[in-house]
Amino acid sequence: APTITSVATSTVTTQGFTATWDTDEVSSSSVAYSATTFGLSFTTTTVNTMVKSSDSNLGGHSVAITGLTPNTAYFFQVASTDPAGNIAFKNNTNSGYSVTTLSGPTISNTVVDSVDNRQATITWTTNSSSDSTVYYSTNSNMSGSLNKTSATSVTAHSITITGLTAGTRYYFYVTS
Repeated sequence: APTITSVATSTVTTQGFTATWDTDEVSSSSVAYSATTFGLSFTTTTVNTMVKSSDSNLGGHSVAITGLTPNTAYFFQVASTDPAGNIAFKNNTNSGYSVTTLSGPTISNTVVDSVDNRQATITWTTNSSSDSTVYYSTNSNMSGSLNKTSATSVTAHSITITGLTAGTRYYFYVTS
């Protein structure tokens, strides 16, 4: 079975992280993770390609985990399987390695800044630079919603929604 060393995390974001580790032979990469104490219930992400050994005879593994909740602690373990089917796990003495996703921005001062018969401008602020999205719908439950996004990272956000129908009530929410 492969020997796993140098388990670490990198690229921690509001919704994910990357787990990295080395092995002493060519092997696959798999990460099991959970927001509860490791071992009770977990999700597994596997990279189904064999990592080739580098000049130092170590396989450098990297698995990106995405779709997580901001400001949440996660526990994970890594696993590698060699071509012969021998599997090795590394889980930090059964408790799992831990990583906490970053906090997302705090949204405040949301205002419908200007409205006319065909458009509306919505503004808000965040405590850290982030993108801007307004979701809007004519239904209070937001079914059939549309959205407009700006990928530019700012703290003072402004999105103008165009093509609205005069005399129609719209519902909206913002994300950053």
